[in-house]
Amino acid sequence: MICRTCGAALAVSDAFCPTCQAPAPPPMVRLGARTYPVTGIGTAAVVAAWVTAGFTVAYWLSTLIGRSLAVQARDTSDPALLDVALLVTVLVSLPLVVALLTTAVLTIIWTYRARKNLDAFPDAATPISVGWSIAGWLVPFVNLVMPYRVVANIARETLRRADTPTVLKVWWAAWIGWAIVDRLVSRADEQTYGSLPQLLSARSDYQRYVGYYGEAFGYQAIVAAVMVLAAYTFTRVIRQISAAQRDRIAGSTPAFHPVPGMAVPATLAGPAHPTTPGRPAQPSMPGSGADAAG
Repeated sequence: MICRTCGAALAVSDAFCPTCQAPAPPPMVRLGARTYPVTGIGTAAVVAAWVTAGFTVAYWLSTLIGRSLAVQARDTSDPALLDVALLVTVLVSLPLVVALLTTAVLTIIWTYRARKNLDAFPDAATPISVGWSIAGWLVPFVNLVMPYRVVANIARETLRRADTPTVLKVWWAAWIGWAIVDRLVSRADEQTYGSLPQLLSARSDYQRYVGYYGEAFGYQAIVAAVMVLAAYTFTRVIRQISAAQRDRIAGSTPAFHPVPGMAVPATLAGPAHPTTPGRPAQPSMPGSGADAAG
């Protein structure tokens, strides 16, 4: 960028000119480039993320209900209570899956729009193509790294900073951490539950279910804590980038600087003879236009 006061070169991150201390010019948008709204879809993604976190916490708490029912089943020798405990966890896990998928879809849409907006910013560096803003989330193993790289690029260029925000690093670490921990806990849970006795004939059989739900409570607490951290940092990342892009697009001037003799598009030139609403146009001055021709 160039300072409009003294003509000195400015870095993207400069808020003021280092030479004359004049405010840096507002970021510009390429003439005719399409921009996408990101605030609404970002808000929807944040809401979905917190709904997912809420159901994750609910699933964790459902293990307490399961343990309570297992204790009652042990004391009363009623195996039907164990079926109720299983039903409770299933009823919580189903909306959790739906919320997680909804969050994923909304996040992919937001990432695509935010990345496309970079193409409208002349000073934005875009080393990663737009296609990776979608494919990066879907390709196995690649989705462990590529979405972070895409969003980090969006954050740096949108916020006009050279480094990646720390909150974004924490968000991605929490997200990957949740994915790994949840997978490990789920596999261990399936194996443990599958080894539980199906024919209950002794008190010790029921006690194994009590122990199972007690262990599940501890493991699911870790899963829920990491998910809440991921939702919190995700919220901050989405809000910061969305607000910055919204303000940049709304407050930018077109990247178009006509020079003498250049043809200016009619959409930029405006009406040749502006008039005030409700008043007739001013007559031409004598000796100009048609009068001069006569």
